[in-house]
Amino acid sequence: MKRTPRLPTTSGVRLTSLWRVLSHHRDRHRTAGLGQVMGAVLWGFLGVRKDRAMARDVRAIKPAQLIVVGVLVAAVLVFTLMLIARLITSGL
Repeated sequence: MKRTPRLPTTSGVRLTSLWRVLSHHRDRHRTAGLGQVMGAVLWGFLGVRKDRAMARDVRAIKPAQLIVVGVLVAAVLVFTLMLIARLITSGL
């Protein structure tokens, strides 16, 4: 009967568990680019998000990035709607 090799342990913690923790810590310090933040904001405006994409965004997007881009996108949306209303009411 052949034995399967066991992974070495460090103070009771398997190295695979330690690797998962370290890789999660490494991923947490990745910052999102403008495209990823814009995508998250626009999908958030529509109210549609996939769980996997949301989990990725939570790890990568900083709250300040989300707030700044969200406010800018909301301002552009309001300005666009006001422009369209003004064009319609002025008789084009």
